[in-house]
Amino acid sequence: MISPGNKILCDAFRVRSLGNRSIFVLCDGCGWGPKSRDAAQTAASAFVDYLSDASQQAAISDTSAVKLALRTALDRAHDAICKRVERLADAGQCTLIGGMLCQVRPPYFMLF
Repeated sequence: MISPGNKILCDAFRVRSLGNRSIFVLCDGCGWGPKSRDAAQTAASAFVDYLSDASQQAAISDTSAVKLALRTALDRAHDAICKRVERLADAGQCTLIGGMLCQVRPPYFMLF
C-alpha cells in the first residue's frame, strides 16, 4: 500500500492489513508541542497493536465482538499514554478515530 502521509495532516496514523481485515487509526494531539504529538503517536500504536494481536483477531466473529475489541483498543490507547508519564498532569492529550473493516456473521449492524 502506498502511504498518503504527505496528504494527511495529523500527528499519527496507522493502517494495517491482516488478511481480509484492515485496521486503521488517525490521532491528532490537542494543542502544540511534543506532549500532544507523543500522546497521539503512542495512542495510534497501542490501538493498532492491540487489534492486530492474533488472539484478538481470532475472537472477532460478529459485530458484538468487533464493538468490544474496538472499545478495548481505545482503553489500551488511553492506558499507553498514561503509562508514559510519572504524573498524569504531564501527559499529552489527543483525539483518536479508529476502526476495522472486516467480514463478520450477521447481524450486520450495531445498536448502541
